[in-house]
Amino acid sequence: MSPSGKFYLSALAVCLIMGANGRAMAGDYANECKSSDGSYRIFDGVLEKEGDPAGTSRPYRIIEDHILSETEGYCLSDNPESNGAKFGYLARTWRQTIVIENEDSKSRTVKMSCELASSGLPAAFNCDRDIVTKSEKSPRPVQSWQVGATGTWSHNGSAMKLEADGENRRILYMNPRVNLLAVGVRPDAALFEGVRSGNTYSGTARYWSKQCGVQTFAVTGTVSVDERTVTLSGDAPKLDKACAVTGQSPQRLVFDRH
Repeated sequence: MSPSGKFYLSALAVCLIMGANGRAMAGDYANECKSSDGSYRIFDGVLEKEGDPAGTSRPYRIIEDHILSETEGYCLSDNPESNGAKFGYLARTWRQTIVIENEDSKSRTVKMSCELASSGLPAAFNCDRDIVTKSEKSPRPVQSWQVGATGTWSHNGSAMKLEADGENRRILYMNPRVNLLAVGVRPDAALFEGVRSGNTYSGTARYWSKQCGVQTFAVTGTVSVDERTVTLSGDAPKLDKACAVTGQSPQRLVFDRH
């Protein structure tokens, strides 16, 4: 964060994405948010507080995102082994507002400054042609992840996000309800991953067990004619205290767009 309050992509993130010649570099990744006083850090979705024992993960919810800049593109390499593949890269800066649960027996709202820098270029290849497909330097509107906010999806009291890439679909938790935080659900965790064909969805759903971890099961379903409701059904595994599968439990997952 600069003294003027503007947020810039850090030197680390720039170095991860762009080399001295301005081209994307190979295979690096950084995804980190920090509070202004440095006491909180989110790395790849895991929240830590300064002084916590190694491996500690604190439960939190995202309530706002504000993307400040974003650049996407891909590299083409003259290495014959690349077979003309497009190696994508992404750089993003944003601010995020989170609520930390059970902080001194109460919740606490914290502002975070975030950076994402990712390059899929293999280490053995050079970026001989750099193609920028998207470059946004003006801040976007603030995205609220409060349950029921415009542009969100909801599921059983949690605010969700639906991502679409061609036929691929992902539905992610953004602001999980509090009891889900207790079993290990984190913001950006995917509840569903699969594909859409016509008005039909199919893929894999997840549920979280404090004792047995993340479980998966196959689901299928449909999207409504007005595109505002996705309904999925499947049979989740029933587990005993030793986490052994003892049967199946029918599940119906409903997602509503606001």
